[in-house]
Amino acid sequence: LRDSENLIILLNRLSAEHCDKSALEETNLYTRAELMLQSAEKLGCRRFISADDIVKSNGRVNLAFVATLFNMFPDMGETKKERELRMALEFLQKENAKLKRKQRKFEERVSDLHMELYNVAEQRDTEKEKARELTEQLKIFREQKVLFERLNAQNLHLIQEFNAVQEELIKTKQTLHKTRGELQDIETELKIFKQGQSTAQEWEKTQGEVHETLTTQAKSLRELQDKLKEEETVTERQKDAIR
Repeated sequence: LRDSENLIILLNRLSAEHCDKSALEETNLYTRAELMLQSAEKLGCRRFISADDIVKSNGRVNLAFVATLFNMFPDMGETKKERELRMALEFLQKENAKLKRKQRKFEERVSDLHMELYNVAEQRDTEKEKARELTEQLKIFREQKVLFERLNAQNLHLIQEFNAVQEELIKTKQTLHKTRGELQDIETELKIFKQGQSTAQEWEKTQGEVHETLTTQAKSLRELQDKLKEEETVTERQKDAIR
């Protein structure tokens, strides 16, 4: 409205008889505005407005002036330019509404992404904690595995020692059995000797020798029995240790 061109054209359309377009030829804005207001005065529409208000774009005064024109001529038709401006304004309003909807959807999507990012961060922290726990469990398992291998090796060594003791015990029992057989043979020979000897002297001599032999064999037998008992005791202790 500052150059008064639209207002001059509007007044000409409202009343071409009283308002011509000659003011458009004026280059000075203040003079052009004053000529336009003189035409408006002919139509009785000039109220509380001056050329200075038009040129300086006093919004409230200009709006009141245009409202006065519409009140004076309520049936005036819409110009092509006004129709284009209205349609452009409606188009811009629709596009603005679309942009607002897209903006709202974008903001909702951004909010969802923030929430997803937060959930991913929490899940990542949870996975890190699980990984740490699994690492600790793996460390404990490896330590237990090493301890188990050591115990298994010790157990194998004890089993080998137990088998060796059992073999030695079997040998000792065989030796004892052999000694008992020899003792029985000596007793048999003694009986035969008693029957075959007639003199007391020879009997006493033989009896002394036999007694000495029996004493030696009995001592050896007691030693073998003591050794057998000791080995049996050691074997029982090793069995307990293995259990």
